[in-house]
Amino acid sequence: MGALTPGATTIEYAGKITSGLGSYTQWRGLGSLRMGKNRWTGVYSAQYIGSADDIIAVPDTIGSHVSSVVYHSLQLSYGIKKKWDISAGVEKVLDKKAPFVKNNPNTDTDTMTYDLLGRRWNVRFGYHW
Repeated sequence: MGALTPGATTIEYAGKITSGLGSYTQWRGLGSLRMGKNRWTGVYSAQYIGSADDIIAVPDTIGSHVSSVVYHSLQLSYGIKKKWDISAGVEKVLDKKAPFVKNNPNTDTDTMTYDLLGRRWNVRFGYHW
C-alpha cells in the first residue's frame, strides 16, 4: 500500500498481519474439482491462505509468524429426477483450527482472515429451471 500523502512513509503490508485490518498474505487461492457420472456429481474445493508475519509482534516469539493454512470442502449431489437434485456436503473437512495471532488478544487469531467455525455439514434440495 502506498503513501496517501506526498512525502509520507510508505507502509508495505504484503506478507503481514495487521492490527485490525486483516492479513495481506503474499499468496491466496481457491480451487475446485468437479466430477460427475450419470446422476452423481462430486465437488472437492480447497482454499489456501499463505503464511504471514504479525506486523506488531516481536520477531521469533509465539504468534509472530503464521504458517499457511488450507481449508478443504466436499460436496456430493444426486439427481433425483430430471430437474430435481439433493446435495450433502462438509466444510473444513479436516477441522483445521485458526492459527494463533499475537496482536489480537481478544480472539487469539485474525478474525477477518481465518475461518473460526469448526467442521460443518449442509444439505440442499435443488430445482433446475
